[in-house]
Amino acid sequence: MNNLRHARTHAHQQLSALRLPLADAQAFSRRIGRARADELPTILDDAAACERTRRDAIATKYASLLGEARSAFLQDTGIAVQIAEEARANLDHQRMRSDPEAVKADAVRLHAQGAGMKELRRTLHTTDAQILSRLENAPEKPSTAPSAPAPDPRDHTPEPRPVIPSKKIKKWTPAPLAEGDARHGTPNGYRNYRCRCEPCSEAHRLDKARRRQEGPKGTRQPAQHGTLSKYTGGCRCDDCRRATTIAAREYRARRASQGQN
Repeated sequence: MNNLRHARTHAHQQLSALRLPLADAQAFSRRIGRARADELPTILDDAAACERTRRDAIATKYASLLGEARSAFLQDTGIAVQIAEEARANLDHQRMRSDPEAVKADAVRLHAQGAGMKELRRTLHTTDAQILSRLENAPEKPSTAPSAPAPDPRDHTPEPRPVIPSKKIKKWTPAPLAEGDARHGTPNGYRNYRCRCEPCSEAHRLDKARRRQEGPKGTRQPAQHGTLSKYTGGCRCDDCRRATTIAAREYRARRASQGQN
């Protein structure tokens, strides 16, 4: 019994050394756990054969993939163009050796159409001496090149895309304040909202009088202690704090009386 356990352990170690997929490795492991000692070599041989088959399949797959990649590389680069040109020249050379009369007919035809030596060399893939030997009895080359076709009088330039004007931004226009607005009775309501009610007009008049009394800009006197403007300017003395607290309470009470939060 101990010998069988030792043999199975050794077989499991040999199985783990093989690179098998998880499902195949589990299947062979179950077979080893149920097998007798004389069946273990056969199971290990089957596992090795399975690994070889898998390796061959992977090698074949990657070989085909590499072949496809190389083919795509040749088709998508200048190497493919060079190979195609060389193959074309080789076919032309074979054709010249097998059917020289057809090559001579092509040379005479191209010469009659006004082709020069450079174009004949590029098309026939031969030397100047061979081209001249094939054009010994050919008719003279036309003195004038064939006239170009008349230009198309139509204009094929696409029409420009229509310019769609963007929507104009609706500018804010000041409007009179609604009834019960908290900004009534302030210079802001008169100056920026064009409200001409009696409280706004009176506030505007008093503000202008104050500005005239203070003088031009830059010559105004600094705010006095115990005022909201002094607190806003950064002063935190007791008088300025008390004035700010009173102003805030009055503002909240005024809004509460008008039904606003």
